[in-house]
Amino acid sequence: TARGGLEVGAAGVGGTISSGGNVIFAGITTVGTALSLPDNVRAKFGTGGDLSIYHNGSNSFIDDQGTGALQVLSNEFYVANAANTQTMLRGDEGAGVKLYFAGSEKIKTHNTGIRVTGIATVTSTIYVNLNGSSIAENNLNFRSAGKAYIDHGTTGQDIDFRMSHGSAL
Repeated sequence: TARGGLEVGAAGVGGTISSGGNVIFAGITTVGTALSLPDNVRAKFGTGGDLSIYHNGSNSFIDDQGTGALQVLSNEFYVANAANTQTMLRGDEGAGVKLYFAGSEKIKTHNTGIRVTGIATVTSTIYVNLNGSSIAENNLNFRSAGKAYIDHGTTGQDIDFRMSHGSAL
C-alpha cells in the first residue's frame, strides 16, 4: 500500500502514481487490449489539453480548442454510417471528394469543377462564367458577347420555348 504515491523506474524514466490517482509515465505507453473511459471523461492531448476526444452518453466529440486548425492527414478519407455499410463522404488524394446520399454518390469534385448525379435544386442564381452569364428563373442568359437568351414561359397550360439574340421575348 502506497499512501503518498509510487515512483517506478529511475529519475526521468518510468512513471509516478500520485496519492490522488494521477498517473504520469515518461516515454511511450502501450495499452494492450483496450483503453476504456466512461461517459464525459475526456482523453486530452497537447500541453494545455487543447484537443480532446470524448463521449457524453449520446454523442461523440473531437473537440479542438487550440489556436491552429484541426487537420486530418490521409491519402484516403472515408466517413461511413455506424454499421459501415454506407459511405457518406470519401476523399481520395488526386481523385477528388465525393458526397453520398444513402450510399449513392451525388456530388463529385474533379479537376474542372463538380459533377452532380440526380436533381440539383437551385434557390437563387447560378453564374455560368465571370462575364455575367447566369441561370435563373427558367432563363439561361449568355452575356459574354452581346445578349443571348434561352428561356421558357407558361401561358395558361402551354409552355413556350423561346430563343433570342437581343433580349428576352
